[in-house]
Amino acid sequence: MQSDTQFESAKQDGYIKIHVKSYSQNRYEPKANATGCSLGVDSFSSILHHIDKSCLEGYRLTHLTYFNVGAHGTKDLKGTEESFFHDLKTIQKFGEEIGLPVVWVNTNLQVLYQDFTFNQSHTFENPSVVLALQKLFKRYFYASGCTFLDYNLKELLESFVYLEDPILARISTECTSLMSDDYDLSRTDKTRYIANHPITYKNLYVCLKEQISNDNGDDIIASIKDKTRNCSRCEKCMRTLLTLDIIHATKQYESIFDLRYFEKAKKFYIGKVLAYRKSDSYYSDIYGLMKKEKYDIPLYSKVFAPFYRLFKLLAPEKLYSKFLRKYRQQ
Repeated sequence: MQSDTQFESAKQDGYIKIHVKSYSQNRYEPKANATGCSLGVDSFSSILHHIDKSCLEGYRLTHLTYFNVGAHGTKDLKGTEESFFHDLKTIQKFGEEIGLPVVWVNTNLQVLYQDFTFNQSHTFENPSVVLALQKLFKRYFYASGCTFLDYNLKELLESFVYLEDPILARISTECTSLMSDDYDLSRTDKTRYIANHPITYKNLYVCLKEQISNDNGDDIIASIKDKTRNCSRCEKCMRTLLTLDIIHATKQYESIFDLRYFEKAKKFYIGKVLAYRKSDSYYSDIYGLMKKEKYDIPLYSKVFAPFYRLFKLLAPEKLYSKFLRKYRQQ
């Protein structure tokens, strides 16, 4: 829905009042069904489900999208744009491989959200671009990063991603439906699902290296960001690799990950998962998969886990950063 509106800040009650003068009577007739294409686990799960023969015809993908709204970082805007166009080439090549056009949009929208992390704000940033293209998109499947089971008050206050489904439903319009996709699947469920599809073996791209580089983060990751498709050292790489290892699927991805590094570093990361399995939904999910698959947890990881949490809480930031640096240099 579009409208000619006036916005008035009502400081006395803490709300923003919206005075609507008129409603648009436009009724576009969009035809396209789309989803975002980052080539990550969530993205691939959504894509594969909506190009599968079992998908209802009215819900099959006609387009992929790729938007520059913050996923590549927010501090170095020139670097962010360079990273976006660098990755866009990969996305377009993949689109050609599966026969779908890529609708891409370059913005500086992330400037408005610099007080938030991308995880906190992407539920509004990405859909806002979709709604600017209502003449094209009839249905937009937003690859969810969580499940209904992840709902809890603490996490709802930290990120809007945990309110994704109701938010998308309420900002949909008469022309464009925004749908939270795969909301019933955990990250490990999705990883298992995509690991059964050979198209992911050389195309999976979960890495945070561009975001870390553009936000002046870990220099070890920044220095190797062009050596491998996935750095294999950042949080998302390690989380994905451990999940693949639990289901015995790392070998299929050896051309896009540094498996030698992972084998040396995984005992530390497993310790981290054990340390935070009760307070973090992702780690809880991975730990549940470990138990289900009877995964062999190294004794070192079990001993390391309580000390990791204590060290993280008590160590000065410089000392903790030094530890991470040494860990990633292995």
